[in-house]
Amino acid sequence: EHPKRLLMLYRTLIRSVLDYGSLAYDSAASYLKNKLDSIQYQSLRIATGAIAGTPLSDLQVDTGELPLQLRRQENQIKYGIKVKLAEDHPAKTVYRHHPKNKSKKFHDNLQPIFNKTNHFFSQYRDLDVEKFDQNKCLPHWGLILLDVDTDLVKTVTKTDCPESAKHLA
Repeated sequence: EHPKRLLMLYRTLIRSVLDYGSLAYDSAASYLKNKLDSIQYQSLRIATGAIAGTPLSDLQVDTGELPLQLRRQENQIKYGIKVKLAEDHPAKTVYRHHPKNKSKKFHDNLQPIFNKTNHFFSQYRDLDVEKFDQNKCLPHWGLILLDVDTDLVKTVTKTDCPESAKHLA
């Protein structure tokens, strides 16, 4: 139970801070992003009670956490879907092909976001972005609440059930 609570704290307090602005700082130098990886490593090591020297990849597998680089890519793709859905989104041009994206040779960290996400969007060209977003990203306040009648539970007790149905209760 203790590791679950520590992981919940990591996910709500630390990972949320690591994710904030990840679209912008994905172009930072590798040594700076490695510092963020060390924060994830220390957090997961403490949460799991692992000994020092345990590989980060092992901790990520044990806890079900993605590497931060993959989380940044996931956030870029989610943001790209959001931009593609909005007709008048101010960042719409960032996710469109521009001749400079192909003509220039970019350092790995300085790739435009179009280049970073283009592989996903070209691989899933047939993906209906509107259906993907509507089914996956409904806010909890937009869901329809069901009215469930629980009166039967109040009137029928386990002693009222036939012997053959008691194993089901």
